[in-house]
Amino acid sequence: MSIGSRIAKLRKNRRPSLTQEEFAHEIGISRAALSHYEKDRREPDYETLQKIANYFSVTTDYLLGREQSEDSNTIFNQGIDSSTLTEQQQAILEWALTKENLSFSNKKEDIIEMLDRFVAFYEFEQAQKNKNKDK
Repeated sequence: MSIGSRIAKLRKNRRPSLTQEEFAHEIGISRAALSHYEKDRREPDYETLQKIANYFSVTTDYLLGREQSEDSNTIFNQGIDSSTLTEQQQAILEWALTKENLSFSNKKEDIIEMLDRFVAFYEFEQAQKNKNKDK
């Protein structure tokens, strides 16, 4: 898979998905430049590659095709090794990241604090799902 197809895949698979215009604006490039990257007409420079990797929480090695997995086990490149999180913390993080209106700084301390605070919300939602299954 090429750099361009990896960038396009990440952009389209994000929830909510981003248009080229929205994503280009987020990382400070033109929509035309992003289109060229996604169609492999041009390759991003190092700085842009870093911005893309940071935005999607993947490594530049993944974008360059040196790693096959998007998951580098490091959440938001902030030094949190996801393998050190409890199963519940991993589930809460996954749940929180799928909620469109939740946002927090991408700092290690903020992420850990967010995990602790969302326990009750996560458990409530899981209980509601289980309750609905039983009906």
